[in-house]
Amino acid sequence: MAAGKEKEATSACQTGQASLAARLLKGISTATADKGYNLVFSPLSIHVALALMSTAAAGDTLDEILRVAGAPSREELAAFVRAMVVDRVLADRSGIGGPSLSFACGAWTDKSWPLRPAYVDTVVGTFKGNTWAVDFQNNPVESRQQINAWVA
Repeated sequence: MAAGKEKEATSACQTGQASLAARLLKGISTATADKGYNLVFSPLSIHVALALMSTAAAGDTLDEILRVAGAPSREELAAFVRAMVVDRVLADRSGIGGPSLSFACGAWTDKSWPLRPAYVDTVVGTFKGNTWAVDFQNNPVESRQQINAWVA
C-alpha cells in the first residue's frame, strides 16, 4: 500500500474506532445512568474483536462489521489493529521500565467446524491470539469450563 493511501486508511480506522467508542459509551451509559452503576468497558477490545471477526466474514456480514468498526476494508482494519493496537498500544514495555500489558485474544469453535488455515494464521500472526476447537454439541459444560478457565 502506498504511504498516502496507508495514512488515509489509518486515519479512517482511527476515526472509526473513536466513533465506535463514543456510540458504545452513549448506549451503555444511557442504559446504566439511572441505576447508579459503575461502568468499565474496553472499546479497544471491542474494535479488535470486530477486526478479528471481519477476517472470516463475507458479504453482508462483512459489510456490517466494517460499518460498525468504521473501517474501509478488512485488510485496512487488520493492518490498523496490528500496527496501532497490537504492536504499539498493547506492546510489553516492561523491559524498559514501562508497563506490562496482558491482552487475551482467542477464537473458540466447535470441533465439527474446523477453521480454515488462513484464518488461524491471521488470528495468530496479526492478532497474537490462538484458536481452539471444543465439543460444544456433545460436551457444552466442559467446553464452557475450558473457555472460562482460559479467560480466568
